[in-house]
Amino acid sequence: PEIPSSCKDEIDQEYDFAPPLANLDMVLNASNARNVRWSTPEEAIKLYRYRGPDYKSKFCEDLPNCHVDHHPSEVGMYLNALVFYATLFKKSPIGAAWPDGKTSVDGMVLPKIDEADAVAMQHIAHDVVMGNMDMWWRSETKARDPCAAGNCG
Repeated sequence: PEIPSSCKDEIDQEYDFAPPLANLDMVLNASNARNVRWSTPEEAIKLYRYRGPDYKSKFCEDLPNCHVDHHPSEVGMYLNALVFYATLFKKSPIGAAWPDGKTSVDGMVLPKIDEADAVAMQHIAHDVVMGNMDMWWRSETKARDPCAAGNCG
């Protein structure tokens, strides 16, 4: 689906230079329909941090019982990490480890992420990044798409 212009405008307002999403034209199709788990607004808000029943969210006022802020949930943070990994290292995140609720990093135990959610996010990150590498690695002079040369990893 196309990114709604209201969403592009909202993000572009944060920048005082050429809007980053102004010319973005990218069709994002999941390679497997079972990975499309957050397609409704009610499901999508689960990708944001729940702030409790007394929190009045300005981000989803039109949804009942929406108590999230603009920070990602654990699953949203995992998706962010997968997208960064795929973009920076130009390798597929499919098969990556995910937080099991037991692993400690810097003295803090990472919250558990459901295996099905983790696998779905790995495929979503793969579909978004690996199939559009020229979009993420575009330069003024030319696109540098390692996937076009068969080096998608």
